[in-house]
Amino acid sequence: MHLAASAVLALLPSAAAQDPAPPAAASGCVQVPLDHGQPSGPAAAITYELGAAFDHGKPTVLVVADAQQFHLRPGALAALQQDQFGDACNVVGIVRSRGTVDAFLAAARGADGQVDWTAAYRLFRSGQWVEDLEAVRVQLLGAGGQVSLYGASGGALLAAEYLQRHGDKVARAFLAAPVMPALVGECGLASDRFWKEIGAVPGLQPKLLGALAAHAGERRRVLLTLQRQNFFVAPAQLAAARGTLIEALAAGDEAAFGNARRDYQVEAIEGLLDGPLGAPIRVREFEFVQPCGELARLRPDECHPNIEVQREAAAPLLALAAAGRIEPLAAVWPGLHGLAAEVFVLAGRWDHTVDYRTAIAFAASIPHHCLFLADDDHMFARLGRDRADRRLQRAFLAHGLQSPELQAALAAAAPCRWREQ
Repeated sequence: MHLAASAVLALLPSAAAQDPAPPAAASGCVQVPLDHGQPSGPAAAITYELGAAFDHGKPTVLVVADAQQFHLRPGALAALQQDQFGDACNVVGIVRSRGTVDAFLAAARGADGQVDWTAAYRLFRSGQWVEDLEAVRVQLLGAGGQVSLYGASGGALLAAEYLQRHGDKVARAFLAAPVMPALVGECGLASDRFWKEIGAVPGLQPKLLGALAAHAGERRRVLLTLQRQNFFVAPAQLAAARGTLIEALAAGDEAAFGNARRDYQVEAIEGLLDGPLGAPIRVREFEFVQPCGELARLRPDECHPNIEVQREAAAPLLALAAAGRIEPLAAVWPGLHGLAAEVFVLAGRWDHTVDYRTAIAFAASIPHHCLFLADDDHMFARLGRDRADRRLQRAFLAHGLQSPELQAALAAAAPCRWREQ
């Protein structure tokens, strides 16, 4: 998945002249508590990097991983700035976050070296990442510096939580493909539509169940392959690609299955889940799946790859929640009805990760918003072909909802807008 599926937080310079100028260094560190709930407790450094020399007269973009699978690499910011934001703004990214720094990962392990899932949840739950962003904002712009946000997918959910906690410090927010599990649960939606969709092809459902029985020891890998397929295949070709893969599995075509795993980067994702970075990823998966209410829909005679993959990843946390040993996030979405910031919500009608109906409900809770519902998928492959998504992003963050620049970008993107037939 390309960077548009991670999270990006944009910062605008404050109007207050008293705030200190941001550092001019190419990179810097911020000391943050291991647990923001214990601000005087142990701390460690997270590291940020600049995409170019800092200009205090320009907006500033802080690029943030989504706290799940996607992490910014050191040295990536210069290319990111040119690709997504251009020269009109500063770009700052957290390249060593609490999800990748050894001090945080070690604090989540017990004396036996194994993950202590209660500690992992305390250290890697979403509020910790949000407060890390706030610490970077303060260091870069001072306590009074106002920011704008950009987040995508799980990063958009972090950006929304930042809006809830620190909305008075936000001028604008651009949220692409925002994951909103609490809204899925509150609205009673069935966002994983895979089983119903493959049912449109006679015989495909029983073939998949038979293939899963034949690959009982590889169920996670099969489901992860089917789930990852959504990110690599355009909506118009997805039904055919699913059918081809399921037919290959049912026929025992291990070569085709292996090719699909390679093409969809399945081993890489398994390596992340099962490796040193697995604890923060699994905490984030818990925050995606626990509030959505869809676990109750799972049945042994059906297959729902998105939800089943998340359930498997989140299993240690789900067990703790069931035992009452951790307190999950509130399941009811509180809304942002009092928010003064401008918000642009970009959603895809055919997104198999984010239910487009939740984007509509989320946008409706915000007083000053624009919703662009694209005839597109989670990766915005259609919008991205001529960079219409980048033009919307740049115009909004630089000029705002009422600007001629955004109106021009919306007009150019109009052929990609979804309209119900």
